[in-house]
Amino acid sequence: MGAGGSILAIPALVYAAGLSAHEAASTALMVVGGAALFGAVTRHRAGWVDARTGLALGGFGLPGAFAGAWLNQAAGERTILLILAGVMAAAAASMFIGGFARTDGPDRRPDVSGPAWWIKIAASGAGLGVLTGFLGVGGGFLVVPLLALALGFPMRLAVGTSLLVVFINSTAGLAAHIGLGEVNLGVGLPLLAGALLGSLAGGALGSRLGNLRYQHAFGALLIGVTAFILYENLGSLA
Repeated sequence: MGAGGSILAIPALVYAAGLSAHEAASTALMVVGGAALFGAVTRHRAGWVDARTGLALGGFGLPGAFAGAWLNQAAGERTILLILAGVMAAAAASMFIGGFARTDGPDRRPDVSGPAWWIKIAASGAGLGVLTGFLGVGGGFLVVPLLALALGFPMRLAVGTSLLVVFINSTAGLAAHIGLGEVNLGVGLPLLAGALLGSLAGGALGSRLGNLRYQHAFGALLIGVTAFILYENLGSLA
């Protein structure tokens, strides 16, 4: 899906592995960064990565990732999870109400040049960086709607380019969290190994989906994870 797996890794680390939200955010960055790099390399070979856009988004997000990691330490665990759910819900809605996905191939990419493009990329990259550090996510679940709907990328190109951004953001966020000593290697390394194997199957499945079906499947995944996080947190709060 181009999301790097963070939206699944964090709930799994919190509710299945028993990690705290802070430790899960740090450990997830290691997992999703490694999986995203593997997926980006694979998709780049197939021509489904716009390296220029991906590097620009990731580069502008580097300062924000460190700021987000600092904010993560000041927030409560339930606050982090509920904000994650809210951001995912907004991203999911955009995939259903944002119009039909484009069906043109990698040889008909949208124009990614000019002052307006750079302003949009700089603002988006900075925001993604903050969310990466704060929530412990690579930002792919936001990058995919941004590329597909705001910049007009075909869905497969949006997914491939997103993985490059996820790798850059995750690496920066992980560097910030390592200094705080909250990365659980005992849980993270086995999860990363499984994620690398799973990405092979995921890439093969994604290549068979049409753009619109791909877009709606992405939105449905976000809705499912959002509902689970809200159920776990709001239910226990009640």
